Amino acid sequence: MHRIRLEDAIEEYFCEFELPDTPTIYDYLLLSLTSKDLVATFNWDPLLVEAYTRCTRITNNLPQMAFLHGNVAIATCEKDMILGSPYAYCPYCREMLKKVPLLYPIREKNYNLSPYISTSWAQLKQYLQKAYRLTIFGYSAPKSDQAAIDMLERAWGAVKDRNIEEIEIIDICPEEDVIKSWKNFIHSHHYSVFDNFLIPH
Repeated sequence: MHRIRLEDAIEEYFCEFELPDTPTIYDYLLLSLTSKDLVATFNWDPLLVEAYTRCTRITNNLPQMAFLHGNVAIATCEKDMILGSPYAYCPYCREMLKKVPLLYPIREKNYNLSPYISTSWAQLKQYLQKAYRLTIFGYSAPKSDQAAIDMLERAWGAVKDRNIEEIEIIDICPEEDVIKSWKNFIHSHHYSVFDNFLIPH
């Protein structure tokens, strides 16, 4: 009961967020990628989903998306594996889509709580195993996310085996702190650190 009330309050708060009519960093991010790419996010807010929706007016060649801790703007039909917006209906069974539960910033998270979240992590694992370039945008790998970091490390594999791949990190923290957080992903000098997404690469 308390969880439901908390999630209702979070949803109400985040649903007030709205993108401006002008292009935002979310739009630039999505339009800089293609359908071969994956954007995996821990954010609950609906802004990436809103940007994705309006970017489909320009192109359908957009990246896949995975919401690793859930999101207030998505819902699923677990039976027919349909993803859509809350309050929409499954086109097959005609049942209302169910909200994806949110995972909270605690040390022990249940990533199997939701079939959608579990599938999202499996999707990320597949992409990481095959990736040549990994971009980490604004995620500082906090200790409260240790389980997530462990899963990312297992998917990425041993650094010695990733001696060709490149890591890009976009973060406003000092570079030495950023490198310390992600040292288990970086092979030698195969990395770049930026403090702004819009800096020319």
